[in-house]
Amino acid sequence: MFVVARGSVALVVIAASGNEIVLDVVRAPGSFGEMAVVDGGQRIATAQVREATVVVELARADVLALVERNPVGLAMLGALAQTVRRVDNMAADLVLLDLRARVAKYLQRSADSREPALPADAFVPVDLRLSQSEIAKLVGGSRQQLNRIIGELTEAGAIVRRGSSIVAVRRDLLTRWIDEV
Repeated sequence: MFVVARGSVALVVIAASGNEIVLDVVRAPGSFGEMAVVDGGQRIATAQVREATVVVELARADVLALVERNPVGLAMLGALAQTVRRVDNMAADLVLLDLRARVAKYLQRSADSREPALPADAFVPVDLRLSQSEIAKLVGGSRQQLNRIIGELTEAGAIVRRGSSIVAVRRDLLTRWIDEV
């Protein structure tokens, strides 16, 4: 198991064809590799460092011993459950939502994690720190498709951009895009 102390790590699945999907981007103080610790199974994703990053490696035996004697183990299992839920939601979104709705939902979740208390019709600042190519991989689309959708979201007033970066979103307008599916 690894804990990101500084920087960020993308968790990527790469197909034999070379196509890839980004499952998640883990930032400090997040962790990854929990499932392999819990069940001893193989890892399903490749970890790719995205910037200057420091990770702390925790051996499986040490983590399991910690779980057995410390309540922190419950927190780790809770984090694992959150990861599985997030991946399950992403898989469901890939099947059930079109790309336009997946982009809107991704942006909405980013706003929810940053400023959950702001009203839905307020502009919520977001700091994605991802390129359009990385966001496209997270939502299962191409950079060109994402660029078109970002343009539509900007015209609809659902997002605010500074240069090529998305800096704020309106959750209420994003919800309309998600609900149209």
